[in-house]
Amino acid sequence: DPDETFDDKLKRIGHIISRRATTTGEVHRRDPAEVERFRAAALARKGQELWERVIPPRFRSADTEQLEPMIAQAIGAWVGQWADSNLVIVGPVGVGKTWAACAAVRGLISSGVSVEFWPLVALFAALRPNGDETVHDRIASVDVLILDDLGAERPTDWSNERLYSILNRRWLDQRPTVATTNLQSKELAETLGERAYSRLVGGACIIRLTGDDRRRQ
Repeated sequence: DPDETFDDKLKRIGHIISRRATTTGEVHRRDPAEVERFRAAALARKGQELWERVIPPRFRSADTEQLEPMIAQAIGAWVGQWADSNLVIVGPVGVGKTWAACAAVRGLISSGVSVEFWPLVALFAALRPNGDETVHDRIASVDVLILDDLGAERPTDWSNERLYSILNRRWLDQRPTVATTNLQSKELAETLGERAYSRLVGGACIIRLTGDDRRRQ
């Protein structure tokens, strides 16, 4: 059925493999652990497909094991309670903020969490009146949203209202946002506007990266 969702297929296939008919027609139930292994494997495949679809090729190999131990530990703490707070990664240009953001959500995708990755400039381009009208609702309702390079575009009343609308909707629905920026607190508040800034950083896990621009090395 072309209208059948992935979860519907998963339930149907799980039901099929949960029973096995012998040559005499006798039916035996599959081991529940085997069914759960099948489900976990199917979710992992779905997660990998989503990862490759939404994450740019340069960051698809991102993993917390490649980060400095203290940074990996901080990200791990956020992952442990990801549904309750945003994650904001701050630092100068080229220190690996986007890599760390992608690494933070990688494990979540394999558990069935939906993710969208949007550089801020591309986001505003998509939200303009001649863009895709469904983008706003999709971004606002996805389980985890990665907003890359906040502050990269000169703010306007229109852009601040659009960003506030998304962040406020996600805040109301308790959906976490992962954001990267090279702006310090005061600059970020001035760029985003106080309302959007409050909903982004309020109660958030904030990680600060330091170092030189790796792209220039």
